[in-house]
Amino acid sequence: MNWIDLVVIGIILGLALIGMKKGIVYSVFKLASFFISAVLSVKLYPIIAKALSGTKIFDSIKSGIFNNLMLRQEAMSPSINDGAKATAQSVIDGLSLPGFMKDMMQNSIVKSLPNVTELIDVSTIMDSLSGLLAYMIIDIISLIVMFIVIRIGLFILERVIKGVTKLPIIKQADKIGGFTFGALEGLLTVCIVFAILMMFSSSPKFQGVFDAIEHSTVAKVLYQNNFIVDWMFPKNTIV
Repeated sequence: MNWIDLVVIGIILGLALIGMKKGIVYSVFKLASFFISAVLSVKLYPIIAKALSGTKIFDSIKSGIFNNLMLRQEAMSPSINDGAKATAQSVIDGLSLPGFMKDMMQNSIVKSLPNVTELIDVSTIMDSLSGLLAYMIIDIISLIVMFIVIRIGLFILERVIKGVTKLPIIKQADKIGGFTFGALEGLLTVCIVFAILMMFSSSPKFQGVFDAIEHSTVAKVLYQNNFIVDWMFPKNTIV
């Protein structure tokens, strides 16, 4: 047994003790609560978005976006353009948005505009674009608000659960379960670190670490039988 074994055992034992202190119920609840919050937020945020879209908040956001788009366009071309789609496309391309969002805007706005041979007031294009962007912002705000509300609700539930797990019989089982859960979390952490470490197998800087693993007891077993790597590359297949 060498220093790398001590590090591996320390990680597993350390997280096991943390898990025992928290308990299995609290540990699982904390892990699940994030995913519950994310899923419920995505499912329920349209309710808030629909309510906000009819308020002055939406109008204010849209107005601000419209003014910014008009200023941007005025610096590029006159107020009348002989290519509606080209104008809209140019504005969309100039926005600092992820590619998939630009694609959404193109599908929603550009395709509905007249052909490039038809004249159209630039303000009409900007109004459509600003409206779509405003709806996007409202959706994001609604998602964040819903996520926070759900997290607050789960935090209150967490306090109740903590009270229940303090009961004598439940407390002991909760501690044992927490220790086991923490140990598994530690094992997963070590396997993830080893999977990442494999990327540096050809680097001389990490040769000392690999030598330590090769001459270790516990670490060598986990490194050679890393279930994460086995899951990523089943049947020795590398794509």
